[in-house]
Amino acid sequence: MSQVPSGLRKRGTGVRAVYRPLTSQTRSPTDASGNRRPTTVGNVSSSLHETDPQQQSKRPFFNLRSEEQLLHPTLSVIKNYLQQTDLLTKWNVWISKLLNNATQSKPLLPYNPYPTLVHLFQQEAESFNISAQVSEDENIQAMLEENSLEGCDTPCIVSPEENAHVWGLKEIIHIVNPLMLKSYDWLLKDITPKKDSLLIYDDYSNQVMCSMIGEGVFHGSFIPKPAAIDFRIEYLITGPDINKGIEMFVKSILRDVVAASRQHTHPFLGLSIPVKLSDDSDEWTIDFWTPSQVQNYPDDFAKSVFECISANKFFIAEYLFKLSEYADDYLPGYKHYGLHIIQTTATEDLKDDDEPTPAQRLVSFAEFPLSTLYDGVFLKKTHAESYLMLFAPKLQQLHQNAGNVNVNTRAKPQSQKKSRWFSKTAKQPSVLVDGFKYFDRDIAAPDVWQITAPIKSHYQQTICSKHQVSDLFEILHKLLLLVLMDRQSFRSGDNEDLLIDIYRVYHSTAYYIHSLTIMNKTLKKLIQREAELEKEQSDLVDAQYKQYMRNMNEILSNQFFERSCDVEAVNEIVQYRLKQSLETTHGGSVILERASSVLSAVKEYISTLFLRFAEDVLEDSTTLVDMIKKLKEALPEYSKKPVTPQLKLDDANTGFNLVSEGVIFKHGVEVQTIIKHQVTKLDIIACADAINAPKTITGEAILLKYLTDLHIDEVWHDYLYDLLTADHLPGNPYPRLITQLRKAAVRMNLQSDKEEDVCKKLIQANVKVADDTNHLYTIPGSNIYGVESAFTLLDTGQILTLISSIKPLVNNSFPHRKGLFRVASCFAVNGEIIYYGSMDPYINQIVVHEHCYIKGPDDSVQESIKIYAKIVYDHVLELNRKKNHPIRGVQVGGSLFTVNEMIKEKSDYLSEFQTSCNMKEPIFLRCFVFLEWRYVPILKYFMFHYISEAEKETQSFFHKAFSRTLQKHIF
Repeated sequence: MSQVPSGLRKRGTGVRAVYRPLTSQTRSPTDASGNRRPTTVGNVSSSLHETDPQQQSKRPFFNLRSEEQLLHPTLSVIKNYLQQTDLLTKWNVWISKLLNNATQSKPLLPYNPYPTLVHLFQQEAESFNISAQVSEDENIQAMLEENSLEGCDTPCIVSPEENAHVWGLKEIIHIVNPLMLKSYDWLLKDITPKKDSLLIYDDYSNQVMCSMIGEGVFHGSFIPKPAAIDFRIEYLITGPDINKGIEMFVKSILRDVVAASRQHTHPFLGLSIPVKLSDDSDEWTIDFWTPSQVQNYPDDFAKSVFECISANKFFIAEYLFKLSEYADDYLPGYKHYGLHIIQTTATEDLKDDDEPTPAQRLVSFAEFPLSTLYDGVFLKKTHAESYLMLFAPKLQQLHQNAGNVNVNTRAKPQSQKKSRWFSKTAKQPSVLVDGFKYFDRDIAAPDVWQITAPIKSHYQQTICSKHQVSDLFEILHKLLLLVLMDRQSFRSGDNEDLLIDIYRVYHSTAYYIHSLTIMNKTLKKLIQREAELEKEQSDLVDAQYKQYMRNMNEILSNQFFERSCDVEAVNEIVQYRLKQSLETTHGGSVILERASSVLSAVKEYISTLFLRFAEDVLEDSTTLVDMIKKLKEALPEYSKKPVTPQLKLDDANTGFNLVSEGVIFKHGVEVQTIIKHQVTKLDIIACADAINAPKTITGEAILLKYLTDLHIDEVWHDYLYDLLTADHLPGNPYPRLITQLRKAAVRMNLQSDKEEDVCKKLIQANVKVADDTNHLYTIPGSNIYGVESAFTLLDTGQILTLISSIKPLVNNSFPHRKGLFRVASCFAVNGEIIYYGSMDPYINQIVVHEHCYIKGPDDSVQESIKIYAKIVYDHVLELNRKKNHPIRGVQVGGSLFTVNEMIKEKSDYLSEFQTSCNMKEPIFLRCFVFLEWRYVPILKYFMFHYISEAEKETQSFFHKAFSRTLQKHIF
């Protein structure tokens, strides 16, 4: 169907349509073939008013003529496609809502309704994509209950009945996919700290318990593929002294990190350690330690780890995990380190206590006792049992200690003068080896409120402290854990669909883009790691970088999940930027020194896309949004908005008033009518007098004229035409419709005037010949000159204002004669700036050229270059003294010289200048000019010409590409 079928033509484009709703412009709507229907708004038939809406909806889309009979099978396919995808129903619903809103208490219609329609159909597109991937709600609910469980020797620890690969609490094991989690067995075994990295003193033991936490726990159940894998590595140290145990832990961590830095299976990227902002503050920030910093500053690293653990916080090592022993499949990953110490004998500090001293005490440096059981699962049964029994001793011990139970297992190390890390730490009492309070049960259980309440509170506070859109998946993970902790209470009322909403959001485009942002951060740290190793290229970086490009292309430009034009455009830009870091555009090695900055730029694009898709999916997740709202309303103290710093208008030191009262800031020469289109409303009552129609149908006539002036029938026609002529019908019908709506939205803003009126505004009609011999033109009274093409779209008023602001940059103090040499100079505005005020409403950058002509003997070219270098040097210093324009420096070839560097390294600067001039490399000044309310960057290029006296030939010492810019010169 790539050819246009006979009998059906795209609407004519001979005369560009005018988009101006409810004005004196009239237009007849088109039929399906693009022909104008003769009916006008002033003669609206009453049959439109009387027709049954149900009969209208059954009307065929195309009136087939005799020559179009061959099209009937194709049109039937299109019609069935629209019905099966429910697109036609959605279209009619939203257009009806648009018109019905104007008949309520406020009879107003939006001037440009297309942005709203784009937003609405973006939500429909995302909902359609999710529905294509996931099952019906009933099937999702059944899937979340599919695991039959069996217990083990340790109470409360269960595993799937037929696939005993994971162990944990039944609340989480119920909904995990054990076969998927089994695939991480090799990875967990490979990253578990080896025995030789565990420091063990006499009378002490040291062992680790490993668990899987984070989103990866729900791989294959809630999540199609996790963005990252998280493991929690908790050290269990047994011995008589707490501080000695912490010292063992810190040194064991240092050993593990150093070993990770030396191995290449799982590249170690660094550690994130929480640190306090100040001693008086409760706010924490993150310090990132690179592998080289850990090895070069072990004492400082050990001190940071000690302070972090003392505050009962986990610190995190970041990796790029290899998922399989036999395949090069990598994923970002994290190891969360924690510590528990069992004190086997009483310390001297506690011997004088009145209370009896038991043989063992537990000092847990975890933020919450038993939190690992609610955060994730164990892939080894022995680790699960050891972890639970750490907090729940035998029943006999529980009865003996029932009177001395303390649920708060957090503790801080005792002071010890021998340790260089721990000397200032205050003594804290240790806690009995018991995480529960006895409630007349036969066994201890982790679901008592003293354990679950702090964990629930932590989840709730985390949810409330995050932004609903930008931190969507951090919120989603904590909310999922919160629901699983108390699933029965979330089944009642309006919360029945909460798990289904969470499941659907995890299968949305927003989550796939979220995975791209995570991989982007990991790639940047991987490149930093390779750069620290002084590598120019890396096979691992090459492979992961190109895989990132493929993943990006698959998500943003997939033929099975078609995207709208804006997403396709972002993908093209991102792919182009990513290729800039390759040696060749056809897949060369990654240039490490360039890749990091490119990835930072790419992150801005995908972060913006993420916000858009996150908003779209939340619009269809009402239960989820309501639950987040309820939590934020219940805990407003954790939902504080960031404080916006206020600008101080008066500087107390200088008395300079930065902003005068009553000043209105404007940006460029924006057309205010276009800027206000988004919020402009049309009053139906005010438009009634202009409609030539019987009073009985005035309302219908206004609405019909409104739709006609919007050309909404043409938008629908173009969409159907696109479907009919395409090679295949898209799986998702909405992206192509969104593309058509976006085009219409732009037309509404930019095509409100006729073409002849636009041309009159743009074309400069006052151009006169100034020098017929040299083909120079001017505008009378302006004192500016150039070739005729440079004046075509010139806004005289704006360009003259601009020239007056940059006039101080003109070099008027150069010597006109220097020995045997004569010097002349001319100044010109160049580039896109000549379109400012006419075609371009904004100034992003100003480019000017200063041409210097030196005439001298034939064999004195190099001497003339030295003279020119000195002229530029003196000119820059003079500009710096005047301080009219802030100067960044002079770019000479590949080097940027600041003013101070030019003065201190004058000989190097002049030598570099002469070399670049001979090689015809660009030489230009980087400075700024204050326009309106901001500083605009200026690039002033120095263009050198040498004229031979004898031969009268001119040599130009700049790239030939600059010669072609003469058509954009205004002198």
